[in-house]
Amino acid sequence: MIDLRRLEAALRSDDSAAVASAFTGASEADRKQVRPFLRALQKERSEYWRTGRRPARPVGEFALDTARLATTPSAEGAASVLRGGDHPVRTQVILERRVSWLPKLLVLLTTVSVSAETGRAEVPWQVVDALLDRCGLSHLDTPDYALNYLRRQDPRLDAAAQLAVDPALPHLLLRALESDRLHDAVVADWVNPHAKGRERRWAEIAAAWAAWGALDRAELHRRVVAALIRGGMQPHLRVLVWILEELAPDPAELRPLLRDYLALLDSRQGFVAARALRSVRAMDAEEHLVAATLTDACARLLSRADTSLPQAALSWLRLLAAREPAAVSEVVRAATLGLGHPKRAVQEKALALIEHLGPVDDASSAEVAWALEGVDATVRGATVRASDLLPERPPLPACPPLEPVTSGDELVDLARRIASVEGRFGDDERLLNGVAAFGARLTREQRAELSQHRPGWGLTDLLIDGLTRPAPGLLGRLLGSVPGTRRNGITRGQGERADDVLAAVRAGTSAPLVSFPRDASGLVDPDAVIAGLERALSERRRVPATDLEVAWLRLPLNHSADLAPRIAAVGGPDAAWLSAQLGHKLEPPVLALQNVQRERGAGEEVRLRGSWPGARGRGGKVLASWGDLPALDRYDLSTQLPEVALFPTQRELLAAYLLRTVAFWMGDQTPALALLPHQQGPTGPVTATLLALGASSDQIPARAGAIDATLGLLARGQLTGDAAGAAWARLVPHHQVKLPRWHAHLRDVAGSSVAGNEYVWDVLRQVLALGLPTGLAKRAGAADLVGLAAEAALAIGAGGEVPGLDEVAERPGRSRIATEARRLRDVLRGGTGAG
Repeated sequence: MIDLRRLEAALRSDDSAAVASAFTGASEADRKQVRPFLRALQKERSEYWRTGRRPARPVGEFALDTARLATTPSAEGAASVLRGGDHPVRTQVILERRVSWLPKLLVLLTTVSVSAETGRAEVPWQVVDALLDRCGLSHLDTPDYALNYLRRQDPRLDAAAQLAVDPALPHLLLRALESDRLHDAVVADWVNPHAKGRERRWAEIAAAWAAWGALDRAELHRRVVAALIRGGMQPHLRVLVWILEELAPDPAELRPLLRDYLALLDSRQGFVAARALRSVRAMDAEEHLVAATLTDACARLLSRADTSLPQAALSWLRLLAAREPAAVSEVVRAATLGLGHPKRAVQEKALALIEHLGPVDDASSAEVAWALEGVDATVRGATVRASDLLPERPPLPACPPLEPVTSGDELVDLARRIASVEGRFGDDERLLNGVAAFGARLTREQRAELSQHRPGWGLTDLLIDGLTRPAPGLLGRLLGSVPGTRRNGITRGQGERADDVLAAVRAGTSAPLVSFPRDASGLVDPDAVIAGLERALSERRRVPATDLEVAWLRLPLNHSADLAPRIAAVGGPDAAWLSAQLGHKLEPPVLALQNVQRERGAGEEVRLRGSWPGARGRGGKVLASWGDLPALDRYDLSTQLPEVALFPTQRELLAAYLLRTVAFWMGDQTPALALLPHQQGPTGPVTATLLALGASSDQIPARAGAIDATLGLLARGQLTGDAAGAAWARLVPHHQVKLPRWHAHLRDVAGSSVAGNEYVWDVLRQVLALGLPTGLAKRAGAADLVGLAAEAALAIGAGGEVPGLDEVAERPGRSRIATEARRLRDVLRGGTGAG
């Protein structure tokens, strides 16, 4: 037992030695019982500091810390006390503890901790040395301790003298390389006053030890390079580079670490990348490296924001092209990175290299043309027309296919994938058709498997529930359990289709569907629809009414004139209904965008209004459920839109729903945006507004989807800047629009093709005409837009006038916006075509 009276007397007299003596020989259980007593004394001391009322015999701070060290249950508590000083007494206190966390305490004590008072790393050496012995360890077992051990050595000793003092120092140096504060071992401070002017001493000592064989030269080289790759603060990396410079490895020693030196070219610190560049060039001078390796190295350097290293890379590329003529195309592709460099000197040198190398293959020429779009006209010269190398229109990527489910096992696998959050675009449509075809024929085991994989949302939840528990009335109870579930929980049109499919499943039959699309766009193949109708008639079954309606809505607009007679020739009520619908064209909805005052705060916002008079009296339940368009401007978080479009021929309607989801960022709409070029229907102000908002979105996927949609519509010739520019200009006053993002979007469009340049010029002409007179020039990114307009106008030879441009161009001074405005004005005055 511990004598509490004796302990209290020692604490109140602030006698740390007496406190340590009171705990001598005590067990951990006895120490645990003292903790409440110490907490009470700590509370007393805190009360004294809070109120200022001094007790008759206050508790001493140092003595109380010693008692805490003797009773603390954790390594963290012990470390906080030991860093406070009074080491001779406290060393004995901690060594008498019989606890399992002493090794952890050792790690905490040897990890560098910067003192707020001195600004230096404070490590209680007296305690650490004793703990190392107690734990059976040495100073080689922790990098930070090894680092500080080196720091304590006399800086006046040379390599031989240091080795004589402690033969383990070479191994300590290797261990210290794993620290991230190697500079602590070389700086001059109050601990090491003689280190001033000797900052490179450990680099010199390491090289000497490696030369004598006291250190493995290859191992030292490897560890230094590995430490450089790990990175760290600049002083730490500087010491590592000093070691490399003193070590001076020859090309034979460098070659095994070629990949590591290439990685160092990406270092944030320029002096590290410069050291790596010298090493790679030394290897190439000794024995030529392959062209792919060198162009990769130069590409890494050209991606840096500084000037000297990218220029060195371009010089190296010129030598490579002269040495290996077969690699000219690779050299040109690498040099194009220099055209996008922020420094004008690098752009000029890259352009000079490309012109020097002359004509290259088509792929390289296209890359050069794209890169030239971002280069200032004063750099490339007014006579250089990047559009001469651009294609007329951007390429159109193929529409992703949509394969139907072909077996019950595949249906189960599909549900499992959706449930594991690994679903792909179009899985809902595939699931619906799979349930229709195989839901009534699933085995008991397959149904049990499905019941274990319920995602719990939307259409998928509804279908799997209906399959695994197909009791009469289940669907009605499910949808009627919460008011509005049919309207908000799933898209109403999809819900109507699910009703029909599950009704067939409960009846023990399969539902013959004819609306499965040919690809992700949602359009169906007319021949496949006719084949489905013929199969249903031969089996004496009716196609579900909702599916027949969706097939009608998904038929392409440009179908042949004899499609309706061909369908009518199939016979049967289903074919007769579909043929009758095809006899009259479905007019598109009437949509309009209006500027309205914001409900909260100043400014205006864009609201979408619409109606669909052409849908009245047409179709069935699906079309009726989508006919209520005035609600388009109300955002409902619970509304889940179908992935595969039910109306792929109404592009403006699709854009209207995407406009809401993109504006509020409801899920990843990138696939749906990229599908707009593969769908049909007029392209109007709603689509243009969607693309403009997507280009300014806070979400990277939405911006990527907007550029894909824009390029695809340009490839089909279904998007013009004249028509879209008004929608872009309408958005200029709104606070959500970020002009730098517009610039990045339009720059990529301009670099795609001649049509892209025409689109960008027509859009920016209207944006600037509306924005410059109303304060657009004061906003961030306005100068970039004016500069891009000058590039696009130069590329297509545009001319004319832009309202407000002269006022900005005539501003005094050399501001960026005024400089770009003057350049645009000069281009337009020298243009050959009407603006």
